Amino acid sequence: MAEKLDLEAKKISEGPTLSDMPIGVIHEIVDNLEGMKRLVLRKVCRKLRDFMDNKDPGIRKISVEVSEEPPHCLDIDDCCISYDISGDGCTVQAFGGSNKYIEKVPLIGILDDLAVILKNPKLRLNLLEVSAFEEQRAILKAFGEISSMLHTKRITLEGFEPCDFISMLSYFKPGILGEINIENLSNFTDTTQVCDLFELEQWKQAKSISIISKKHFNFPIEHLFHLSRFQVNWMRLSVDDAIKIRDVIMKSSHFESGMILAEYEIEPEVVRVFDPNYNEAGNFDLVKCEIEKFLVKIYGKSLIIKKID
Repeated sequence: MAEKLDLEAKKISEGPTLSDMPIGVIHEIVDNLEGMKRLVLRKVCRKLRDFMDNKDPGIRKISVEVSEEPPHCLDIDDCCISYDISGDGCTVQAFGGSNKYIEKVPLIGILDDLAVILKNPKLRLNLLEVSAFEEQRAILKAFGEISSMLHTKRITLEGFEPCDFISMLSYFKPGILGEINIENLSNFTDTTQVCDLFELEQWKQAKSISIISKKHFNFPIEHLFHLSRFQVNWMRLSVDDAIKIRDVIMKSSHFESGMILAEYEIEPEVVRVFDPNYNEAGNFDLVKCEIEKFLVKIYGKSLIIKKID
């Protein structure tokens, strides 16, 4: 009897585990944890895993970098995790934390951990950044296996081929996705790809778009009319485009700023669309003019428009 009492007393002194606590208490504890610690908690047991998979993980920013060679990096709310080659598997290390060996190659390791986060239907991201210098198709496949569109306000995609970039955009919820940033985009090989891009609701409902491509290309400027902010690489800025910028884009109630970086020098005829008093016939250093509530700067190959506060 004495031994039984001792055991009962020991159980009472140790107290209940987290998974044994009431759901309300678990919610309160988890709500005070950072996103990274919530992921760690998820791995404790099946009950906590199921609990976490039905709750907003509290993560607001994710950055993924798949380099030409490992280590690859997964940044969760500014806490960086690296995945480096180690034997037949890889070493996973959080910044300032201990190493952990897993029996997966670095690419599979980072994509599996990323999938755990992205598959949570209650995830609400402010920013998702994906830099894919290698293995773009593997990354695309990982995103394609997510059952629902991602609830993300801003995305930055770097290093994708045009067809892959278009596919990536389709995984994000239109209307929620307000800002799209594309860096180091390869050249569009045909007009069909460009048309596919403009047909996406993600493009049509975005408010801010920046496309920095390896090669300049033109597309109908009408596809920028709905935007508040844009930055694009353009091949050649025509007089007709300039007139539409002045008479349509700059007169819209929502437009705030725009930048066009052209491959060819901006011609004097284009400058005169914005500044009719411009008389130079050749190259120029800088032309500045105010049109109603906007400041327009033109120099070399650049046209910059910004709303005056």
